[in-house]
Amino acid sequence: MKQDGGVRRLSLVPSLDVKATPFGQYDALFIAAVQKCWYDLIDEHGYGRGPSGKVVLTFHLRFDGKISDMKVVETTVGDLLALVCVRAVEKPSPYAPWPSDLRRMQPGDFRDVQFTFYYN
Repeated sequence: MKQDGGVRRLSLVPSLDVKATPFGQYDALFIAAVQKCWYDLIDEHGYGRGPSGKVVLTFHLRFDGKISDMKVVETTVGDLLALVCVRAVEKPSPYAPWPSDLRRMQPGDFRDVQFTFYYN
């Protein structure tokens, strides 16, 4: 008999290293917001019981907290679950603007970001 509960079989792996960069605190909050939104969308619509696989997204995180140039680079779970991942990044946007000291450190107006979402 199947029962609800237990350990989540989902994970989000960002390309951002939150410990080794000056953006660490900002990135940790950004990743937490995306992860919370993704979990909420999965719970709300029951997508956690779908196929196993992964979705890889690339996008620009702009200095003003907006997301642009979103691309689904790879999906092994189909378009619907890939769309859930895209929505998890876009729904909480705009994120907090970069702090001024970090803005000065970053060349350009955006950072390239890659997230890999795992449905296990």
